[in-house]
Amino acid sequence: MKITTPEAPSSERPPVRWWPAAAILALLALAIFYFRAVREDSQQWRNVYTMETCVVCFALSLVWVLFLSRLRWKVRLLWSGSAIGIIGLAAATVRIHGVTGDLVPIFKFPWSRPPSAPASTSVDQTTEGRPSPIDATAPRPTAGFPQFLGPLRDATLPGARSWRGTGLRARQGNSGASGSERDGPASPSRAIGR
Repeated sequence: MKITTPEAPSSERPPVRWWPAAAILALLALAIFYFRAVREDSQQWRNVYTMETCVVCFALSLVWVLFLSRLRWKVRLLWSGSAIGIIGLAAATVRIHGVTGDLVPIFKFPWSRPPSAPASTSVDQTTEGRPSPIDATAPRPTAGFPQFLGPLRDATLPGARSWRGTGLRARQGNSGASGSERDGPASPSRAIGR
């Protein structure tokens, strides 16, 4: 007579479920291919759609790691915590200074110094620390022609100051005038009186 003992339940974990991660990466590749090669948009929109697709892929990857991967909970929390920590570190140490013409962000560290301006564009400071009014006789760095993105082509205007406290106000219009007259001139020819 053969005595059989009941088998103990298997302590093996089910295998890691990799197919959702592969599906997410395949969809990422297809979406980027679609936005870059198939869809006819400007380069700016292609870059925006690519960035949005990468953010969605990252979020789906976190969902996969936390809920669908069958990894041990220790590993799940380590991966997701690391990803969130890296994002937090990047947010704390990098600032978006602006964007290029193709809408690609320009990242800068908060502790980095701004580039020094040429001597001809420096602004004299008053004793109170505010910039003094721009001297009309001062030489301009652009030789008289306004440049795209400002005189130094860096999207800044040296010597600009706030209009607050100067007594200038926005035009309020004439309450007795008709709509088009109240809103001001509609074209240069109307401003001249033609």
